[in-house]
Amino acid sequence: MSFRSKGLLSARVSAAVLAAGGTAGTAAQQADKWDGRPGLILWACICVPGGVAVADQVRLMYNERKAGPRAARQEAIDIALVDALLQVSDLTGYNKWGVGVTAWGVKRRGFRRTPVLERLGRRRFTDRPAPSNITWTKGKGIIGLCWEREAEVHKDLRGACARYPQGNITASRFAEITEDLRQGMSLEELQKMIGKYGEVLAVPMKDRNGSFIGCIAVDIPIDDCGDGLPRLGKVSVRHVAATTAAVVSRVIGGD
Repeated sequence: MSFRSKGLLSARVSAAVLAAGGTAGTAAQQADKWDGRPGLILWACICVPGGVAVADQVRLMYNERKAGPRAARQEAIDIALVDALLQVSDLTGYNKWGVGVTAWGVKRRGFRRTPVLERLGRRRFTDRPAPSNITWTKGKGIIGLCWEREAEVHKDLRGACARYPQGNITASRFAEITEDLRQGMSLEELQKMIGKYGEVLAVPMKDRNGSFIGCIAVDIPIDDCGDGLPRLGKVSVRHVAATTAAVVSRVIGGD
C-alpha cells in the first residue's frame, strides 16, 4: 500500500472513530446525560467526518477528470500500435498473429529515481509470447541498446535461438557468449529472452529537443519467423516504425 493510500486509510479510520464519538456525544447531550457545553472535542467529532467526506469527493472528481485525458492518450497509442502492426505484416509477409509492436517510455522509478523503460502500450493479436518480467535500463536488451545509442537497432536472433533453444544456457556457456548477444543482460535475464524472439527492431522516440524519451519495438516470435532472410530491417518497415515513434512521441507530450 502506498504512503498516500495509508494516509487516506488512517484519515478514514480516524473519521469513523470521531463520527462514532460525535454520534454518542450528541445522543448523550440530547438525553440530558451530558450537561456540559459541546466543546472542541464534540465539534471535532461532528465536523471532521464531514471534512473527510468532502475531501474524498474532491479527490474522486479530480481522478475522474484526469482519467479522461489518460484514457484518450492510451487509446491514441493503442491505435498507432495496431496500425503499425498491420502495416508491418503487409510489408514483410509475416502473419499478423505473430507481429508484436510495443511502445516504451523512459520513467524514473524508486527512491533513487533510476531511469528505466516502462511499457506504454503493447499490441499483438495473441498473448504468446507473454511479456518478460525484466527491468530494462540503458544498454540492456535491444531496447536498452536503442536507448544507449539513441538510434535504431535491428537484430536477427534466429541463429542464437537455434544455438540456445528455450533459453538453454548454462553458466559455463554464458561466460563464452559475446556482449553483442548478452546485450547487458544477466544469465537469468538472457535465459528468459533467448529462444523467445527471432527478430527485433527498435526505433527511438525523441522530443522536440532531440532527447531520447522512449522507443518503439517491433518483434517476431521465433516460431513465426520461418526461413529466409530477416525482414524487419527493410527500409519500408523502418519507416513505419519511425512514423509510429513520432506519433506516440506527440501523444505523450514529447513534441
